[in-house]
Amino acid sequence: HKLPLLHSAFPGTPWIFIYRNPIEVLVSQLRSPGKFALPGGMTPAMLAMDFDDITNLSREEWCARVLAGFCRAALRFRAARNGLCVNYNQLPVAVWTALAPHCAITFSANEVTRMREAANRDAKRPALRFQPDAHGKQREATPSIHALAASLLTPLYRELESWRGAW
Repeated sequence: HKLPLLHSAFPGTPWIFIYRNPIEVLVSQLRSPGKFALPGGMTPAMLAMDFDDITNLSREEWCARVLAGFCRAALRFRAARNGLCVNYNQLPVAVWTALAPHCAITFSANEVTRMREAANRDAKRPALRFQPDAHGKQREATPSIHALAASLLTPLYRELESWRGAW
């Protein structure tokens, strides 16, 4: 939501929007919410919501609306130079194949090897190996999460996929 301000201060700086299947993000945020995912964690006006929405919306709907707001903000700014849209499922390979060139960074073969090794660790629990969780999150999603994703997020996800496909 602050991208226009950042772009005006640093117009030549590359930026990246990383997104993921909306059901997986909703399940993740409902399991272990970031501040923004909690009602009132963001200023409602920034999301075209009212102050009353903090108490009137369910936690699921608040979270879905916040995520939709993030996606809409990125899509509004996609015409600006230096933007790159990356789907979570492209990681970690996209770090050295797409993000690095986008940011004018080059990595040695040794650095890529070290990144590949690091990507095998769970980011939240580094002592554990990374385990893909998309299927588990899809199974865990309730009918209300599926409905919220379908109505608020899936169209935006498809637009992001289309934008990414244009690269």
